[in-house]
Amino acid sequence: MNIKKILSNRFSQMVIALPLMYFLVLPQMRKLMLYDQENRLDRRACMEDSIASEMLIEGVIVEKYLTPRKLRKFKLSNKQDTIDSELLIFETAKTYDFIQVGDTLGKKAGSLNLFVRRLNLDTLIVLDYSCPQNLN
Repeated sequence: MNIKKILSNRFSQMVIALPLMYFLVLPQMRKLMLYDQENRLDRRACMEDSIASEMLIEGVIVEKYLTPRKLRKFKLSNKQDTIDSELLIFETAKTYDFIQVGDTLGKKAGSLNLFVRRLNLDTLIVLDYSCPQNLN
């Protein structure tokens, strides 16, 4: 066998295979990876939706802050104690931007309706965690 012929055949095979792989295989792999990432995010959103739905919230906001990791948290005080709430960390409806220290919050367990009472303003906000309906 002629070595030049073998090398040229292997080289030509690689020259043909690499562009095919780049244009045909890699885009499909990227789609699968993106789908998996989106699916995990959807599952996380639905988990947060479910957890928030079961929370009972009643009290006055005494502090509102961002953690060093930029998580949106607030402290809520009722007559008995003060709790550190993570209710709005993953919520997407801009509720965290709306609420203020001194607002009274109320939310029943089993609901995503959050009532915000301020001096001259009563507001109903439906919490949104971007959970697709088919996963809820």
